[in-house]
Amino acid sequence: MSPVLNRSLKLTLKIIAALLVILLVSFALLLWRLSSSPIQLNQFVPSIEQAASDLPGGRSIKLKGMDLFWNHAERQIDLRALDIELFGSSGTSLLKAPQVNVSLSVFALMHGVIALSSIELVDIHVHLVRNEDGSFQVLKRKKATQPKQATASKEAGFRNYLEVVQHVFDVLASEADHKKPISYLKNVKIKGSLDVEDRKRGVNWTAETVETMFVGHKGEIKGDLSVILDMPRSLAGISADVVLSVKQEVVTASLNIAGLKPVALALFDQRLSALAGLDMTFDGDIRLTMTLPDKIQSLEADINAGPGQLSYLNYYPTPLKVNDFGLQLSFDLPGKSLQVSGLDVSLGSAGSPLKLHGTGAAQIANDSVSLELDTQLQQLKVNEFDLYWPRGIAKGARNWLVSNLTAGAVDSTNLHLAMNIPTGPEADFELKALKGTVAYNGLTVSYFGSLPPAKGVNGSGTYNQHGFDLNITGGSVNGVSIDSGKVLISGLDNQQAAIAIDTHISGGLAPIYSVLEAKPIELNRTTGIDSDKLGGQVEFDFSISLPLRSGLAGEEIKYKANGKISGGSRLDLVGNFDVQAANMELQLDPSNLKLDGTLEFSGIPLALDWHTSLAGGNKAKS
Repeated sequence: MSPVLNRSLKLTLKIIAALLVILLVSFALLLWRLSSSPIQLNQFVPSIEQAASDLPGGRSIKLKGMDLFWNHAERQIDLRALDIELFGSSGTSLLKAPQVNVSLSVFALMHGVIALSSIELVDIHVHLVRNEDGSFQVLKRKKATQPKQATASKEAGFRNYLEVVQHVFDVLASEADHKKPISYLKNVKIKGSLDVEDRKRGVNWTAETVETMFVGHKGEIKGDLSVILDMPRSLAGISADVVLSVKQEVVTASLNIAGLKPVALALFDQRLSALAGLDMTFDGDIRLTMTLPDKIQSLEADINAGPGQLSYLNYYPTPLKVNDFGLQLSFDLPGKSLQVSGLDVSLGSAGSPLKLHGTGAAQIANDSVSLELDTQLQQLKVNEFDLYWPRGIAKGARNWLVSNLTAGAVDSTNLHLAMNIPTGPEADFELKALKGTVAYNGLTVSYFGSLPPAKGVNGSGTYNQHGFDLNITGGSVNGVSIDSGKVLISGLDNQQAAIAIDTHISGGLAPIYSVLEAKPIELNRTTGIDSDKLGGQVEFDFSISLPLRSGLAGEEIKYKANGKISGGSRLDLVGNFDVQAANMELQLDPSNLKLDGTLEFSGIPLALDWHTSLAGGNKAKS
């Protein structure tokens, strides 16, 4: 390297070092100066006001002053605007902020333009009022002793706010343009509080802390929201991640919520009063589409909750234990229609829960919600019907099941339910349709109080609010096997409830005969034959039908049996002589008993054609 070049390099390095020293000393002096007090920059106020002058509707801002200060929280140097105020086109004050921290855009300065790149509004207080007629207004925050303010210009102030918000979203999503200084604004942060006075519902609540930040980039706005609330029996707070896509005044947003209690929704709208019985905390994602400034068009939600409990008026007076709750829905707000694409609930014992999956739709009116729901239930124990079947819904079917099923389980059931749910807190549900399918096993069924119950009943079938149509694949009555059969239960929705059983039975003659000895049939009184004197096996088709009410007379029970007796003994038909090896055809109904076949009477083979008239208690034999 030549001596001249070497000297030039050394001189350059010395100059750079000197500049760095000067810069460091200047920066240190600036920090020292800022640590003691802010530096006044009031001469820049007109330029800042001009940079923010591109607001819709002739709105403008005014500043009292500006300074440069050391931000201890962020450990950086910031600009601060003091006592900023937003004015409407008529000169009305819309918003005041004691402090606004701003940052200037370096890229705008490179074009010789003074423009804001970020704004942080600190200690903003907003009082939002919903009037009795449903209109909104924004007032200055009231003091505790301050009387209610007048409701003049109800919508004007609120719409001013919404239009400003819309404009800010448009600015954040736009590309930076040095011809429009406001377009360099890409970061907005707000800290403050919110009072909501709902005069229509008579509900007031306060968000003591509201923090939100929005950052715009290439047509998309991302942000986060944190709200700490002071609301009776409701939310402690909401945190949300927000993504906004702004296109032709349409905004789509994705929110993540945490800590939402359904009772909060019930407080704001009487039509959601049924939610007040959900005592659990909800988390999830909400996606909505809205037309600016304030019209929500559609909403989608994916919500999860649990553990908790459910109770609702007289339908669920005993709270249900909820282990897990999942819900996926979409809501068309202009059409007031709701679609449930997925409902999954786990109830009861966590070790052996009742599992429910469903889909459905709802149409919301002013005084009711019309609901249609299709559900699938698994692992329902029949002794839990009283707990899970809502009281007052299909009362007849519910009462019969609770009273007559004492053991077993429903493996699965599909239910279609259509009903109107009134929004009034004391109104009853209106059931429009209830129907479905069911598969069951191990049931113990009492079909009439004094008759022995059927046990271990397996099968499947259909049902509605009127009754049941069931197919039996197995079971037993008093130890006698039920091989197959059918059960029809009707009239459960009125005063004509009845049951009809048609089945195939095989087993011991004495056990099945003892069933017919029970009141009110008492077959032994008309035949003169007791079950303890009978032996042998039977196989026959048996049917019985009777009204489902107490105090029945014997003639109200209709029954019929057609089949075979094999190896019968001790029939005691004549005197006290034993009968053996009876193999006969059997026909039985309330009026007649007929036996036709062979037997051994005191060891003598005989052919027998026996007919007994049972009507009116007669025992004429032939």
